[in-house]
Amino acid sequence: MIKSYFVRESLLHDSGPSHPESAERARTLRALLTGMEKEGTAKMIEPHPSRDLSLFRLAHDPAYIDFLERHDNRLPIDLDPDTRLSSGSLDAMRGIAGAINMINLEKDRSQPVFLVARPPGHHARRRAGMGFCLVNTAATQAMSLLQSDPTLRIAIYDFDVHHGNGTEEILGALPGTLYISTHQYPFYPGTGSGRENRTGPDGDGILDIPLPQGTNDDVYSRTLQETILPRLASFAPDILLVSAGFDGHRDDPLGGFLLTEKIYRHIGEQIALTLPGVFIVSILEGGYNLLALKKSVRSYMEGLNR
Repeated sequence: MIKSYFVRESLLHDSGPSHPESAERARTLRALLTGMEKEGTAKMIEPHPSRDLSLFRLAHDPAYIDFLERHDNRLPIDLDPDTRLSSGSLDAMRGIAGAINMINLEKDRSQPVFLVARPPGHHARRRAGMGFCLVNTAATQAMSLLQSDPTLRIAIYDFDVHHGNGTEEILGALPGTLYISTHQYPFYPGTGSGRENRTGPDGDGILDIPLPQGTNDDVYSRTLQETILPRLASFAPDILLVSAGFDGHRDDPLGGFLLTEKIYRHIGEQIALTLPGVFIVSILEGGYNLLALKKSVRSYMEGLNR
């Protein structure tokens, strides 16, 4: 059984009128998780929010977090054309911080966890939000885990259709961490060409895998088997954080991949088989067609459960 953490405060964040990153994404997945709980395939937990945003100072410049907090009474404001700080955004971020704290208490277990929260995070850079993202959930989780135990080996696998430039910026040079990203290239945000790739003495580093528009299940499966899984196995992480973006689905309005929900099941199965006993935490990133998102998340979670 997979544990799912649903951040109810995520419903309060407002990305703006007609924005693809809407609260309906969270409502759709809450209904899915409720159904899976009735089936006995998932257990849903609603974490208690943190009191403030201090946890995010581990991954972000404190001045940026100060900026977010002091605008509480002057909202909404747009950080860029795609990224809004709304009156409910601080509550959503406090909810995410509370979820990270609760999930990290389970780091010595092997039961997989799926975190449903919004806004997404992997574009959020150290000193700025961008691309729908205000704070970087995956990077914050990694830094929080390392604060409690600096010897941990942490891998981050990002399969969103967009490159996780923020996560790479924050964690890419950090010893003992491995960042792997598959993404459409060239595409927003314009990073991830592979020029930054490096392998450290302990297998840590960066592995960006740019893939062309039109990438389908077969191409992605070969990439997974031939490149991603061997690097993960060689690195042998204690913890795997997955930036789980489902906007590579062929029906998604924001990506150019042709993936189906079948590949997400395969990803879940293969990472679980490759890293037995490793604590796997999956964090929702993209996915903007609600039906495709629902089908893809279910398939991925079922894959992890095998």
